[in-house]
Amino acid sequence: MAEPISTTTTGVVATAGLAALLAGAFGQVAADVMMVILGSISGTVIALSSGKASSPLRALTFFLGAVASSLTLAWALASLISGLHPALQSPYTPTLVAFLIGTQAMRLSEIATKISSKLEQKVEG
Repeated sequence: MAEPISTTTTGVVATAGLAALLAGAFGQVAADVMMVILGSISGTVIALSSGKASSPLRALTFFLGAVASSLTLAWALASLISGLHPALQSPYTPTLVAFLIGTQAMRLSEIATKISSKLEQKVEG
């Protein structure tokens, strides 16, 4: 009797399957980019589901801004993480980073303020 597949294994298999489908349809580089875009969009939708957008226009503005900032930061943070911890170097690292940034999109300004204040303190001495 076969053992059941755990949910963790299923998620990894589904992700690898989607990457393989995208690579077959669009090529390897385009598949990597599309995986990061899908990760960013899904993370942003999770953040948007908190219901803080008061109108459809504000929701659309939030969505586009969050996806754009998630996509902008994903590769830079993924390369920084891979440089600091080489064990985390993977083709899926930018996708996971984009997803995590997207899920924290409601707090991006708060996080940026904290980081900039800590940098100011270090520069001022």
